[in-house]
Amino acid sequence: MRWTKEEDQKLIELVAKYEMAMGLNTPLRTPDWIKIADEMQTRNSRSCRCRYGKLNMMCAVRVYVYADVYMFVYVFVYVFVYVYVYCIYEYCAQDNA
Repeated sequence: MRWTKEEDQKLIELVAKYEMAMGLNTPLRTPDWIKIADEMQTRNSRSCRCRYGKLNMMCAVRVYVYADVYMFVYVFVYVFVYVYVYCIYEYCAQDNA
């Protein structure tokens, strides 16, 4: 069954309502799709989540995008610190030789 414009609008409003109610200001948390589906009355939670992902592309991938950015920064900092410590060790080893 196709989604109507009214259902799309109601879905967007419900997601905004539950995000505000739960204080979801972090990108790694998602609204309660079961409660949203209960209020939609014509759709299940999976259908609501998938449709919202299609309506709002960033919502569908934001967890992965932020996780990837976090991992990139973590690896960059780890490598930087490792190289920094290695260079200091090598420098100290040359002074002691």
